[in-house]
Amino acid sequence: MRGRFNMIEDILKQVGGASGLGDKAAPLVQMLMQHLGKSGADPQALISQLGQAGLGDQLQSWIGTGANQPINGDQAEQALGSDFIQNAASQLGLSPDQVKQASAEALPAVVDKATPNGQADDMISGLMGALGGGGDLGAMAKGLLGNLGG
Repeated sequence: MRGRFNMIEDILKQVGGASGLGDKAAPLVQMLMQHLGKSGADPQALISQLGQAGLGDQLQSWIGTGANQPINGDQAEQALGSDFIQNAASQLGLSPDQVKQASAEALPAVVDKATPNGQADDMISGLMGALGGGGDLGAMAKGLLGNLGG
């Protein structure tokens, strides 16, 4: 359980610091992880989705054990889809540009943390593990926010 929180805390620190989202960073990261986990148990589907968005080289850097290549907000929108950006903006009370920029910070961090061994096959299980196996996300968020002093 603690490893799961450490992974998310690391991502939140990176995203929250870079984007200035404050308390909205946690729900955005959760939404992003859920969105990425929709490909089920097939990491190749997620790799294909990100590759089709033109992020193949960046994705390989995120999965690998070296430095993560950055992306911009427009690339994040291509990878995640404009529906995700619009829905997240609406649900969180943010502008689409804020969501795009924060997603550009979060996406490399989420994939990197979900593949600690540098293996794409670990990605979906890493995402689902961080989300508690798809369990009660609300309870996990409350616990996480409590641990972060929120």
